[in-house]
Amino acid sequence: MIICEIGINHLGSETRALKMVDSLLTKNIDAITFQIPSKDFIKNFRIKTKEIKIDFYKDIIRKIHKKKKKIGFAISNEDLIERLNNFGCDFWKILSRDFYNKNILRKIKKTGKKTYISTGFSNLNEIKNLDNYFIKKPIFIHTSLSHKYEDINLEALLKMKRKINKNRVAFGLHSPDLKILYYAQIYNPESLFFYVKTNERIKFPDNEHAIKINEINKIIYNLKSLKLAIGNGNKKKIIIKNKFDTGKIK
Repeated sequence: MIICEIGINHLGSETRALKMVDSLLTKNIDAITFQIPSKDFIKNFRIKTKEIKIDFYKDIIRKIHKKKKKIGFAISNEDLIERLNNFGCDFWKILSRDFYNKNILRKIKKTGKKTYISTGFSNLNEIKNLDNYFIKKPIFIHTSLSHKYEDINLEALLKMKRKINKNRVAFGLHSPDLKILYYAQIYNPESLFFYVKTNERIKFPDNEHAIKINEINKIIYNLKSLKLAIGNGNKKKIIIKNKFDTGKIK
């Protein structure tokens, strides 16, 4: 799946969030995520933002489902999990900072819905231990919270596929270099996550590695073209016909 993350780039504005969703629903994407941080995170966050009222998401879920797309929530406020689940959210994303948060893990596990877990700087042993915690197996997102090239480590996608399951490893872009998203496609991740933002000239929480919404369709076209070029690895005989031959190999 191609999953666009609004995160908290709406800055607590329902008007901005709604405009972002409406624009994303015209793009060739599969799903949208919102991030619902804890109250302490919002209070201490370096960029001024505020919490969106929970009932707003009820209408957003309905709107997204009407367009046959999915919606997920990266949630750190465990008190809202049950309500969002009842509203009809399709999947969860557990943020890397909540990788060890047993209360959130337990409540999300109880919903039985598809769950993505951002691994951040967790090692393979920690990932495997958490994998054993879930009955319905989660999908682990490889990402690096650092923008440094030496920390991106795309080869980890391959190692995670071998150690966990080739169909349960996704990739999340946290680099301002868009080429990293294309390189990750080579490893055939289950899903690709990337943050999005509007064209406004303001600083968003995920500003440097967020993609402008009006550029998304071009990026998705490039991703799909690259996937075709990567192919499935099976070699086969190809005969090219033209007006000068019969198409037979001599």
